[in-house]
Formats: sequence, structure tokens, C-alpha cells
Amino acid sequence: MHELSLACALVEEVGRDAKARGLSRVTSIRLVVGRGANVLPQALESSFELIKAGTVMAEAQLLIEMREPEFYCKRCGLRECRDTLWANCTACGSPAELTGGAELEIREYEGEGPHGGSKG
Repeated sequence: MHELSLACALVEEVGRDAKARGLSRVTSIRLVVGRGANVLPQALESSFELIKAGTVMAEAQLLIEMREPEFYCKRCGLRECRDTLWANCTACGSPAELTGGAELEIREYEGEGPHGGSKG
């Protein structure tokens, strides 16, 4: 289950940045996950719940925004989002280029400083 290693990397990355910013607590993390990244959101959430214990994210909420794959056809110029990784253009049948929907990125996180001030 690679979601466990993704959750470990998430906690490590956000923890490192939160420490550099002087945060004592992270309250929420927002991820953008493309369906093409082959991540199971529920498995990632469960893994995050296990990994975050004892860290500045112990009480953090993980918010996951799923994105459909986005394609662009160089031949006819069609841009479209669809729930499949099939790469042919639905208008002209030419091979389409995947231009989005495979990302896995930390969009933002929120936290508090040692005296309750909000940062992030």
C-alpha cells in the first residue's frame, strides 16, 4: 500500500515546513490528488491518521480534493476532463496528451504558532 509511504512523506514535509515557520500545531492540510496518481483517498486518510500521532499534526484534518484527468488534443485543440485515462480525443480520435489529473500536491496547510497565532 503506497498510501502509507505517501502519508509518511506528507507528515515529514509538512512537519519540516511547519517547524521552519515556527508553528506548534498544524490544524488542516489540503491536498490535490489527480485520479491518474493512483491514490486511494480513503487509504491515504487512514494512513495519515496512523502516522500523524505524536506530531504537530496530531489533531490535523486532511482535506483531499480529487481531480479528473485532463486531456488536450494537439490535432483539433479540444481540452476535456474525463474520468478515464484513455488518451484518445473524444472529438477526432487522435492521441490526446494528459495535461492534468495525475498530480499529488500539498495545496496548503494551516497551523498555529506557539502562542496561538495563525500561520500557513
